[in-house]
Amino acid sequence: MALNKDKYLLKFFKHAFYSNKLNGLILLFLMGFIPSCQEREFNNPFDPQVPKTLTTSVLPSGAGRINVSPALSSYPTGEVVTLTPEPNQHWVFKNWEGDASGTTNPLRLTMSSNKSVVAIFIRRNYPLNLTVEGEGTVSERIVFTPSGREYPFGTIVELTPVPKQGWIFDSWSGDLTGKNVPQNITVDNPKNVRAKFIQQQISNLACASALNSGNLVATLPATGVSTVIPYTTLSGGSYVGQSINSTGVTGLTATLAQGNFSSTSGNLTFNITGNPSGPGTASFAISIGGQSCTFTRVVSPLGTISGLNCPEATNNGLLINGAAASGVSSVIPYSGGNGGGHSGQVVTSTGIGGLTATLAPGSFANGSGLLTYTITGTPSGSGTASFALNIGGRTCALTMTVESSGTSAYPQNTVFCGGIQTAIIPVTNPITGRTWMDRNLGASKKATNPSDTGSFGDLYQWGRRADGHQCRNSSISSTLSASNTPSTGNFIISPNTPYDWRNPQNSNLWQGVSGTNNPCPSGYRLPTESEWNAEIQSWDGKNSSGASASPLNLPAAGYRWYDDGLGGGIGSWGSYWTSNVSGNRSIALDFNSGGAGFFDYERAWGYSVRCIRN
Repeated sequence: MALNKDKYLLKFFKHAFYSNKLNGLILLFLMGFIPSCQEREFNNPFDPQVPKTLTTSVLPSGAGRINVSPALSSYPTGEVVTLTPEPNQHWVFKNWEGDASGTTNPLRLTMSSNKSVVAIFIRRNYPLNLTVEGEGTVSERIVFTPSGREYPFGTIVELTPVPKQGWIFDSWSGDLTGKNVPQNITVDNPKNVRAKFIQQQISNLACASALNSGNLVATLPATGVSTVIPYTTLSGGSYVGQSINSTGVTGLTATLAQGNFSSTSGNLTFNITGNPSGPGTASFAISIGGQSCTFTRVVSPLGTISGLNCPEATNNGLLINGAAASGVSSVIPYSGGNGGGHSGQVVTSTGIGGLTATLAPGSFANGSGLLTYTITGTPSGSGTASFALNIGGRTCALTMTVESSGTSAYPQNTVFCGGIQTAIIPVTNPITGRTWMDRNLGASKKATNPSDTGSFGDLYQWGRRADGHQCRNSSISSTLSASNTPSTGNFIISPNTPYDWRNPQNSNLWQGVSGTNNPCPSGYRLPTESEWNAEIQSWDGKNSSGASASPLNLPAAGYRWYDDGLGGGIGSWGSYWTSNVSGNRSIALDFNSGGAGFFDYERAWGYSVRCIRN
């Protein structure tokens, strides 16, 4: 503020007049002082002409900032400044303090004087949103900070699923994952958690009663390995598939395909794949339908042998060009086994193609033993089929002969009903050790049941060759033959003595491979009564069901009457000739649903023929 010179001069002279003490020095001083006072000013904060300052701060420090607009170092008196609080993450503006108050946001502040403003921030509260899938609830327990559905920042909440009766907790999703119970969650943002409950479907999961198939061998790929787990159901229903990785011995996976629980009890099949990391025990922890258990599989050490002797192989069965192999195998000796496991082997043939030699997974003996390769497929020609074997660290070449399928395998002038030759496919009964044709003469296939029509084949009169009379639709003649080779291919009926198609009778027919009129192919003949009897003793039941279920799969092919040539017993009665005679009759095997046995019959009957290898 500037001093008024005239005013102070007046005061000075008035004082000098009354005091009369003024001297020259004072006069000179005053004359110099007056001009300097006239030019000096004072900064009064309340003077409207003086700029105003604004100071801002936040509490607590680091919780946010204040945006000032306009942002100047000073402001003219009366300037309006806008203050906007900007909280950092997890904080929220609460109120103003200092030269401002309240919660106005943004704040318009008039700069009437110097101002100091403080923005107060507090930690933000967040919601925890819980949803439920299925039947159940989720309990909440505060582990840290006060309770409430909107939790202060950093609150730790323990969540525990509470299933309804008949339901079980399955998993968390959203801002929680996995299956752990209970589970803690930190509320440092809005949280959304979903608890999934599933209906309990099974009451018992019996890993202890698991049925295992296939072998596991260290480092070798698992092939054909599975484990079947029995269960008991509560409510049935469907289930999703699952894959479980092994522990202990690693590298394996047990896979269950999706499916449906049965209404009472059933089995779950886990297929095991992968390469086990080493020998020992592989464990699989499974959980399904509300039940959990762990099943284990033993992993054998890798097996080795010191020798594999293909030249000493024992070959069983017969390979025929163009005919599917049946009952064919090769047993190969080995030496120096270490007792370890092997995963088996599948080898395709060379030379003659179309065949496969299969060795099932298993274990070597400690020392010497035998490996059985099963031969399947249909050979593409005749000659020698070779199989390159490689097992237990040893190799060798297995060879097997494939015979020709030409009609020369059957006797000259054989008549094939329908023009189709019966396939020569051997089958061996492991109990009796005898090898037979797997089907009746004249059949197009082996039997699958007692009434399998395609397996019935032809009906022969005892001792006759395959001259056409055996065809089921052959014509009938009543003229008996005086020779072993009738001039006709008719079915010769004989309603009177001797009840034979030949007169005089000949009891020396059908005896052995080279026997007169033998209708069987080369190397085969009619069986004897004792050979048939040995087969019967190996059946589970001595009736038509036992005959059908036997290795020979004998059908109930019926018969043809000796006196009129009419057919009968088809599907219910089986009659098969033997090469044995009894007086002026011959012996046949009979069976039906009630039993099986041997009887003497007139030789003019038409019965089935099953050939046995010599």
